[in-house]
Amino acid sequence: MVKSLRMKTVLSFLLLLGIQCFSQTQHKKANLAEINELTKKMYDIISFDNGNIPTYDLSSIYHKEAVIGVVDTTQVSIFTAIEFEEGNNAYFKKHKIVSFKERELDGITHFYGGVAVRYSPYEFNLKSAEREVTIRGVNTIQYVKVPELGWRVYSIFYSDNTSYPDLAKE
Repeated sequence: MVKSLRMKTVLSFLLLLGIQCFSQTQHKKANLAEINELTKKMYDIISFDNGNIPTYDLSSIYHKEAVIGVVDTTQVSIFTAIEFEEGNNAYFKKHKIVSFKERELDGITHFYGGVAVRYSPYEFNLKSAEREVTIRGVNTIQYVKVPELGWRVYSIFYSDNTSYPDLAKE
């Protein structure tokens, strides 16, 4: 009888442990799906074609205090999301850019409670009437899980192969 009770207790414990592990796996999959969608949306928002420079709506995916930084061999520059948008749009207009298409090549995400960090190699294609350029780089993206809003981009720092020759050009 005692042996049977111990066996039932052990089996019950293993069942509860299995349910807990399954629940955590499902939770992680849901978070990863949300991060994947948010990352895709970020790349889609900044891309355009046919000379239609977008008015970004980064507020739907960025934390209100988000920052964007670029790291090259001479400096580190940090911008608010609005400053980043204004700088890009000024560049696009000045150089008569008709198309800018950016996409993620791969993504690795690590979760730490309400914080996620993504390593996101990317490439973009930039076209003007005179020339076309393809550049590759890496974004490191930090996400925070905001109560009642879900995941938001908190910071992005990037480098590309125009400054660092060790980043792959192909």
